[in-house]
Amino acid sequence: MNTPVTVTAEDMKRIGHTTYGKGGLTRFVCSPETSNVEAILLRSILDITGHTILQEEDFPWCIEGQPEHHCDIEFVTNYPWDLYKERF
Repeated sequence: MNTPVTVTAEDMKRIGHTTYGKGGLTRFVCSPETSNVEAILLRSILDITGHTILQEEDFPWCIEGQPEHHCDIEFVTNYPWDLYKERF
């Protein structure tokens, strides 16, 4: 039997490994391995609050002194950063 999954706005704090604000907007950084599933959940959660994912961007980074470069996925949303900080 399939049981429907219910998401709430509170689940937003479980998205991504890093969340930060820039330009007043909330941004979620996810690993490439989980970003597809997290995008689906984030889209559903934001829909509850009347917000959306504005864009998806590569988030390149590296560890100082190591030649390897890594790339995570960043979701830029129109969820206000001040509201995120206040709520979570």
